[in-house]
Amino acid sequence: MEIIRSRLVDYYNIPITQEEIYFAIPFLDEDNPLYLDPFLLWKSPS
Repeated sequence: MEIIRSRLVDYYNIPITQEEIYFAIPFLDEDNPLYLDPFLLWKSPS
């Protein structure tokens, strides 16, 4: 049986669920944008 919308842990066969961890497990079919910290941009001299 093929998993539809598999997550990163499904691809690498990592035995952990989303409820057990404090960060998000990304889906493989979605492109996640990079995050820039606005405080570091504000703090930068340039």
